[in-house]
Amino acid sequence: MRRYGTERLEESEREPLARQHAEFFAEFTQAAWHGMRGPDDEHWVSRVEDELDNIRAALQHAIATSDVELALRIVAPLGPFNKPRRNPEVSAWAETVAGLPGAESHPLIVDACIIAGHGYF
Repeated sequence: MRRYGTERLEESEREPLARQHAEFFAEFTQAAWHGMRGPDDEHWVSRVEDELDNIRAALQHAIATSDVELALRIVAPLGPFNKPRRNPEVSAWAETVAGLPGAESHPLIVDACIIAGHGYF
């Protein structure tokens, strides 16, 4: 369904919509970070699992447009989700984002590196 809709969009419409989508999921992962650290943690873990395809698409957009800030805002809050190593893909995302030019000086780089490190143990 997503691919069909994307194919039908005019090129000039794709970028703003992809940006809005990525911004929405940056806010979503931030809300999930708070949710996964509270009494509704299992509910938020389930929500993140349900949205992994959308989070992946949002992150791919941020990486493709070299938007380090946005990429870090999407991946850095996923630490509580990935703590029990639920999804090795999340560690790989964090490693990719941590390696982007400019990421090394961003305040969220530490969070991304911690998440990436979970993929190695």
